Amino acid sequence: MMRKIAIYLFVFICFVSCNKKKKDIEISEKEKIYQEKLEAIFKEQEEKKDTLKPFKEIQNFPEIKDSLAFMKQLRVDFNLDFDLANARPEEHKILNYEKVKLFGSDKDFYIIEYYYTDVSSASFPDKKQYLIDEKGNLIESFWALKYRFVEIFKDKPPFLLATYSTAKGNGWHEIYRFKKDSIINIFRGLNGAYLRTYDTHTDESIIKNEELSFEILDENKDGFNDIVFSGKVLMIMGLIVENDTIWVDGINEEEYTEENPFKTIDVEYVFLYNPKTEMFEPKEAYKMKYLDINDNIIVFD
Repeated sequence: MMRKIAIYLFVFICFVSCNKKKKDIEISEKEKIYQEKLEAIFKEQEEKKDTLKPFKEIQNFPEIKDSLAFMKQLRVDFNLDFDLANARPEEHKILNYEKVKLFGSDKDFYIIEYYYTDVSSASFPDKKQYLIDEKGNLIESFWALKYRFVEIFKDKPPFLLATYSTAKGNGWHEIYRFKKDSIINIFRGLNGAYLRTYDTHTDESIIKNEELSFEILDENKDGFNDIVFSGKVLMIMGLIVENDTIWVDGINEEEYTEENPFKTIDVEYVFLYNPKTEMFEPKEAYKMKYLDINDNIIVFD
């Protein structure tokens, strides 16, 4: 009898182990594909920057004498690549136009946030931000859902904290500084894979209040501030079978919602600043720590 139990236990462990290895391989492949897509986009953006003209309207900051002419010139100088035939230029808006400082430089920069109307899900979030130097040259453009400047190191210029999201609602954060005539992202989530810190996509899970809270503190007391994302992940899809959780895509025994989650998981992701690499790096192996949401830790669409 004991021998049979031991055999059953061994078979079960092998089954679980094989499934886990298969799952890890699938996630790694998804990470690789997603990373390759992002790198291709970044490469294309860099190649386009060589053909752009300086945006001379910056010389009149903060005044915009003619908003339609201002936006038209922006489209011409920066070769805006959305579908203008369907984007209804007469409905475009400048949402924000300000002079800013950025960590890594003592120069002034300008940021213009351009709203270009709802064209399609491919154009989400229907706006684009442009970071420009004092001469009107484009430093970088990005499609953030929202952004803000945050002081991470005391009495130093702020970093640019950007929240991104796909049209489905799967989102992440990036943190930018200035370095060598361009901006670089110094927060790459879990070893290069984008951590889901914003989530409104009602699939297996959703983040309570849409976005994890962002905190700055010196977690390891090394004199450099670190960053923390924390909050609650609400599991809203699954079946309960004899006290075990079995996740089933698209099949519900009950209707689970944000107000009535299947399960609530408290999460805290700490990223320590490494002064050698100048990057924020994960304090722990969070994929292993939060196995229940392993598939939903990384942003895939």
